[in-house]
Amino acid sequence: MLRIIAALLLLTTPAAAVESDTSPHRLRWDPSWRRSNWIDYTASAAITGYALYLQFGVRKPTHGNWTRPILFDEEVEEATVAGSYGTRNKAAAVGDGLFYGLQLLPFVDSAVTPLLFDHGNDEVAWELEMMNIQATSTMFALARTGHRFVARERPDVTKCNGNPSFSETCFGGSYSSFPSGHTAAAFAGAGLMCAHHTRLPLWGDPIADASACVVPLALAATTGATRLMAARHWATDVLAGAVLGFGTGYGMPTLLHYAPLAGRSRDLALTWAVHPYAAGDTGQGIAISGLF
Repeated sequence: MLRIIAALLLLTTPAAAVESDTSPHRLRWDPSWRRSNWIDYTASAAITGYALYLQFGVRKPTHGNWTRPILFDEEVEEATVAGSYGTRNKAAAVGDGLFYGLQLLPFVDSAVTPLLFDHGNDEVAWELEMMNIQATSTMFALARTGHRFVARERPDVTKCNGNPSFSETCFGGSYSSFPSGHTAAAFAGAGLMCAHHTRLPLWGDPIADASACVVPLALAATTGATRLMAARHWATDVLAGAVLGFGTGYGMPTLLHYAPLAGRSRDLALTWAVHPYAAGDTGQGIAISGLF
């Protein structure tokens, strides 16, 4: 009799419950988190288009609108700029490597970890990558806006004018100092790693996931230090880049997707419909109505 009852219970168990219990994926998207939707896709595409326009459609400034250091810039410069040609070039090279590496890290991690190490979990991979694109495109657009329109003179311009052999980076984007794009990109990548790994056990171990946040943050800070050592940025440029990068990398996924308010915002989402309308005796047409 007990076997018969157990068999009946198994047969009447909802399919969704069985599927949930036997799901091959260890990474689950929390129902309280907001998924990306067409508004996110459209906004990311528009921001990316604007960033590409700034990059390729707007000429680099040929003179500085802002040429003076402020606050503690001079004191930090005296303490941090490397004293030799070789060291300055090495610092610039290390900064370039970290710039590219930390930008790519969250994109690689968000694809490889769910897809290869969680049985092809494309659901989580998709949501993570959409957040990566959203944050990175915003960071890049804001940084390039500063480079093209603020047009702050780099600290090495005066030095290179007096000594063209000051470093290998002399006269490269001389008026694109604010904010530090290398620092912004590095902190954006680190921020994304922190946002994802503090919500999802991507690497399957608390210490490993904590290191996925702490180590990139340390490398991002190192990126900023290399920009100071190479005399490519003032300290205020680096600080602005760090705030911009971490604000977009950690702040945007948290506020727009992971935060409880972001999950509840589904109830406030735009709903729309197309329907015919008539106005008076002759006015006819199609109307689009929406509700926020």
